[in-house]
Amino acid sequence: MQANVGKGSNANSIALQLAHENDIDILLVQEPWVFRDLAARGSISHPNFMSFSPLSEWHTRPRALTFFRKSRGIYPYQTAIDLSSDCVQINISAGRGRRIGIWNLYNAPANCIGVGDGLKLLLELPDSPEFVGGDFNLRHPAWDSYITSTSKESTALIDRAREKDLSEAKNIIQTIHTALLASCPRSKRKGKGTAWWNKECRAASRSYCVARRLGRLGNEKRNFRNAVRRAKKEYWDSRIEKANNMSNVYKIVNWHNTAPYYQTPPLKGHSGIADVQCPPKKVALLHEVLLSRHTEATDIPQDTPTVARRTIPWYSFTEREVFRATCRVTSSSPGEDEITDPVLRLSWPIMRQLFKRAEVVILPKPGKRDRSLPKSYRPISLLSCLGKGPECLFARRFSYWATKCNILARDQCCAVSRRSATDLTTALLCDMKDALAAGKVAGIVSVDVKGAFDGVLQNRLIHRLRSQGWPVNVIGWVKSFLLDRTAKILLDQTVSDTFQILNGLPQGSPSSPILFLLFVEPVLRITKSLFGYADDITTLEIAQDLGECGFKLQASLDKTLQWGSENGIQFEITKTEVQYFHQKR
Repeated sequence: MQANVGKGSNANSIALQLAHENDIDILLVQEPWVFRDLAARGSISHPNFMSFSPLSEWHTRPRALTFFRKSRGIYPYQTAIDLSSDCVQINISAGRGRRIGIWNLYNAPANCIGVGDGLKLLLELPDSPEFVGGDFNLRHPAWDSYITSTSKESTALIDRAREKDLSEAKNIIQTIHTALLASCPRSKRKGKGTAWWNKECRAASRSYCVARRLGRLGNEKRNFRNAVRRAKKEYWDSRIEKANNMSNVYKIVNWHNTAPYYQTPPLKGHSGIADVQCPPKKVALLHEVLLSRHTEATDIPQDTPTVARRTIPWYSFTEREVFRATCRVTSSSPGEDEITDPVLRLSWPIMRQLFKRAEVVILPKPGKRDRSLPKSYRPISLLSCLGKGPECLFARRFSYWATKCNILARDQCCAVSRRSATDLTTALLCDMKDALAAGKVAGIVSVDVKGAFDGVLQNRLIHRLRSQGWPVNVIGWVKSFLLDRTAKILLDQTVSDTFQILNGLPQGSPSSPILFLLFVEPVLRITKSLFGYADDITTLEIAQDLGECGFKLQASLDKTLQWGSENGIQFEITKTEVQYFHQKR
């Protein structure tokens, strides 16, 4: 299905809903509605369609968007990006190693920016199997017998079709459907569609379609759009009226913070060129860059001797604690076993097994980033809800004793109660104000632990816990928690083979944040002027002038980096930042 929605929000929403109602798998949209703030990369979405953008960063308005229906056994992937804001190129597998290209083109008419750019791209297409759809803005009697004038550029398109012996669009679509039906069965399930679509919209849509087919269009088009506007307004107004608690209020606030998600563009491999296109190769690259960058070569032997600095008491868990941690979780995404928390509450008397298999979802990091770089994505592990129960239990106990026994550094926050980011920034601000009041110069340097959870080496973590004085049975649980973990990556509807996790803490586990803090605890004790929040470490130095302050900051940074190299922790040097504060002129 193809539609030029004329930059209209309602028209864009209608096109997506009609594609859903009529069981359309591929929707090619030209002149889509987008947010005024192009940096937000926001447009109309639909819960049953994945979207592809022509640009990785919207420095200019995209004039074409392609939508693919989810869960159809179709695995599209983008092979080219940033060619033009008027072109979206997608590939789908046709079986036996073959592929079919789907091109969505917009050819700007006269007196518009980029006139003829879309047609130029169309004429330069390769000879491989391609389907081309879009809005060409070309007039010719071959496809419109009612026109009175012919576009000069349309002749070039007809010559191209004759030269390459291109078949009719109907035959091409039939070929695509035949290949897909032969290679994968159709799903019988149908998604829920857009939430605001109601009976009035459906009736107005049918009236409009009937009038358009009969050539008797009157007020049907206007009535259809008015019905859509009313349905949207009534739905969102009702959502706001039902916001009777803080949870619903936060959901409403997040309407403006929700980042749009477009399918992953081609990634840059070791060559530095965005040539990693098909999903299996993308998954392999992300596995290598994000989940396998820390090897066992930098780890230490498991039986490395150490002397505990203290003895930490530990008591048995009560039945109430176990039930609270396992069955009173209000919301948590299920793992590979698809067992949710409500199921656990119903089956609590008989279920006692732990699961270590994870589904790793690759999510884009927020902010303006080069989406072709693998490091612009963050792996999140979807773990078994049943496994999260014991992990939550141990996380609470770890946090309690870590603060009670002063195991964590004084200014180390995150993942423990009564230590928030507000407390940390307040302490830092007070120290800087005292320095400025005394006529001195204050300076800070911030470093970031590379990989954070993924960079935790198992044997070094066990060694750290032993030196901190944790009981043997607790350390034994951590060993069991870390060993024999497996995962598979989910990216753009593609699932990788299961592989083993050799190092790192799973992002998504309740125990990972506190275990990471315990792992990096010694670095926060190198000097008394270190502040730490999660994987960010900041050094504050105070001196009489800028030169002396810079010298102290460099010395403190060198000590931190030296400690990291000796203890298997790497820092992201490119994220290091320095800032000075003074009142001197």
